[in-house]
Amino acid sequence: MSHTSRQASCWLGSSWKLRSFGSRQSLRFATSDVGVAMGQSQHNTHLSQLPVKTLGRLLAQPGALNSVDYQAAVRLAMEQVDAMDGKDCIRVLGALKSVSETSRPDAASLQSLGVQLSERLGEISSNDMAELAENLASVSAPVAPVFARLSAAFSSRVSAANPRQLTKVASAFARARLADRRLMPRLAQGALKQLHLFAPQDLSAFISSFAAVGLCHEPLLTGSAKVVVQLGPRLSALDLALVAFSYAQFFLVFPTVVSLLQERLPSCAHELPPERLAELSVSCARLEVRPMNLLSIFARNLDLSCLSNELLGQVSKSLSLLGLASSPSISTQLEHEFRQRLGQKFEAQTEAWWAVDVLDCLAAAADDSRLNQGGVVSLFWRSVLESLCPLLSDLIPSFTAAEAATCYRSLRQLPPSLVRIHQSTLPVHEQLALRCLSLASVEAFSFPHLTSVAYSQFCLYPHLCLDKEMDGLSNPSWRSLTSSWKITSDAWSVAVEEVAEVSELEAQGRFQAEVLSMIFDLFDQPGLPLQTSQHRPVALELQEHIRATGHEVKGPVWEGPFEIHAQSGTTAFCLMPTEAYFRKLPGDVTHVTQQGLQENSELHELCHERFAQISLLRSRGWNAVPVAFETWRRLDSAQRLALLEEMLREKMRTWPEQKDMCFWAGQKRLYTLSPTNTDGTTGFCRGTQSLRGPFSPFRIVN
Repeated sequence: MSHTSRQASCWLGSSWKLRSFGSRQSLRFATSDVGVAMGQSQHNTHLSQLPVKTLGRLLAQPGALNSVDYQAAVRLAMEQVDAMDGKDCIRVLGALKSVSETSRPDAASLQSLGVQLSERLGEISSNDMAELAENLASVSAPVAPVFARLSAAFSSRVSAANPRQLTKVASAFARARLADRRLMPRLAQGALKQLHLFAPQDLSAFISSFAAVGLCHEPLLTGSAKVVVQLGPRLSALDLALVAFSYAQFFLVFPTVVSLLQERLPSCAHELPPERLAELSVSCARLEVRPMNLLSIFARNLDLSCLSNELLGQVSKSLSLLGLASSPSISTQLEHEFRQRLGQKFEAQTEAWWAVDVLDCLAAAADDSRLNQGGVVSLFWRSVLESLCPLLSDLIPSFTAAEAATCYRSLRQLPPSLVRIHQSTLPVHEQLALRCLSLASVEAFSFPHLTSVAYSQFCLYPHLCLDKEMDGLSNPSWRSLTSSWKITSDAWSVAVEEVAEVSELEAQGRFQAEVLSMIFDLFDQPGLPLQTSQHRPVALELQEHIRATGHEVKGPVWEGPFEIHAQSGTTAFCLMPTEAYFRKLPGDVTHVTQQGLQENSELHELCHERFAQISLLRSRGWNAVPVAFETWRRLDSAQRLALLEEMLREKMRTWPEQKDMCFWAGQKRLYTLSPTNTDGTTGFCRGTQSLRGPFSPFRIVN
């Protein structure tokens, strides 16, 4: 990921240290040569008379040449590549770091230097190899064959390498974006024996090298965790950021490391430069490191304008997960950056992939808004989503199974009024449905992803999914949606019978599987969790008021994973907590009427999942009524009784035009429910089979 490469680059650019001469004798002769050279360097014409070895030593001596002569010495040395030995190559390559990019040799000259280096690797020590790797990465020399030979040569010397040398080599390969699966594991094995000898800055740089190239070496990270904690007080802010990155890259949560980060980061995170601080926010979101003092630093010090598009996408998503997207300073920056950057024209499709992270950012922010901010969303979300839709439509055909499931999840987390099917969002819905249809047809989804996709489709299009005659829909715009639901739901129905993974899913996955089991009448699946009532006091209070109106009442009862807090006949009252509602943006309208005692419909709307819950209960024969918890609590006793009497008296009007309801189980019609008996009770007629279990989905019989 681009986030990984940028985060790794912060420590791989450390300054180059000169290699000292090995003995007093070599030091004496070297000093003599440099002294002669320094005298000659006063006249630029004498530089051309020096041998390449002297030029190399002269370039390696700080301050020996002025800037003009330094450039000339580099040029002259590069003209004598064939006369260089291994150490000469290293010295000249090290000098290239101090030469401006405009004055550097051309690619052909660098290639010649690389060839010479490859042939002379056997002449240099392990320490020289480490410095060579560091210099190659620093000058970004196009000498991949050198890295290949260097990998083979250093691999045989790993057992004798010290921590500093191991760190230099690992950092160089990471900076060059070379995930050497032969060398890197050997470096890790060599480091495991001497982790306690690493300096703090070396250990953090070493383990983060593996994260930068995407190679997860769990024994190294496990062994390093203990040492990192021991070095805790000596770790700088940058060291801590690299440690966080090393574990967050692979979502490895070590409690001791997380505790260290929670303890140390709030006191030093402000020392990081803006881009490093932004990358730290990504690591903290993945490791769930969120002490309040650290979140305050993010909110005050983050500067999103200096980030690339790719890193901005990662950071914005992480800020939403940390609950910071609604803070005034972050929200203002996000609005400015999204509007400015999404309006740009992207030359290649790869440049637009960060738009997927922006969608994830809005989805995570929507969840946080519902749960913690009273459902308030920012006004700029509408324009951002409108700008995202064309980009997403182009990207969706290339989505993997995981990306398609994530995109569907993001859509169902957003407010319904913003993602409902209309002119600007229809292409996204269609493309995503077609992509999931293709993936499900070739069995590309894992069971958890298939569960997530089917559940998201049901939440987004409950009326289409519950209609048993959806193939006959007359609206051609919905054909792709209904076809995709049919394929994915059929695939899920088959998969759930064949796999034993339902009980192994996380709590949210098990809940989704139980909802889908209700839709397809699959109630014999093992491992579905038992649930307990979370609103028992208010449910009892609601039941008392229903009894006061003269009606019988039961409850709380469970219909699959859904709790019915009070049941009177076929009327089911479901308490809706505050987090079930979004506050509408100005100009938004709800595309489906939500009947019942709820928050002000002019200001609030049920989230997708809660509305789908009500739709599913109604399809199973219940006259489901959502009761907003906060609205109920604000009414006095007389108002509650009056509202309940009205709802119970007109309960049958929520069913379309009092028509007969035909209940189905699979493809077989079991019976018809006619709510129009003369005595006001419900009656069953034309039934040929007895009903087992809860009501099945129904359709209207014309």
